[in-house]
Amino acid sequence: ADAYGGDGPGEVVGVAALAPWVESDARQPRPGVAVLLMHGSSDHVTDPRRTDVLARRYADSGVDLRYVKVEGGTHT
Repeated sequence: ADAYGGDGPGEVVGVAALAPWVESDARQPRPGVAVLLMHGSSDHVTDPRRTDVLARRYADSGVDLRYVKVEGGTHT
């Protein structure tokens, strides 16, 4: 099983996404999976605005979320 559903028991209890490549089809984590998102505000490789949107979507739907925006942080 994975963090987003699938067959079998939910062995995954947490996900950390550092400067994630976020597309519009990002799935909702299964209940009970904690999510950490971190992104540098000055990242020019992956778009931190997309991580902002995903964080709001997860927070609004009750995901156990911690979002850390690293002001001035880049991708490296």
